Amino acid sequence: MGHRYGFMSSEELLEVYSLAKTATSVHRGADAVIESANQAMLKIWGKDSSIIGMPLLEALPELKGQPYPEMFRKSMA
Repeated sequence: MGHRYGFMSSEELLEVYSLAKTATSVHRGADAVIESANQAMLKIWGKDSSIIGMPLLEALPELKGQPYPEMFRKSMA
């Protein structure tokens, strides 16, 4: 991260999230494309970083038919 003042860039913010001990992921769009997930979140999901860039239900097909995807979608509204 640079030594400038002001807001962090998107990349810098994602780097901070990736270092968090708390499971954290960042999603984008209606399909909840996984933009970033730290090691703690990947461990919970039982996945590796190859799922970055995938829609949530493609990366975690076991969620299909579960209440979580709809709850997640509503939280984005």
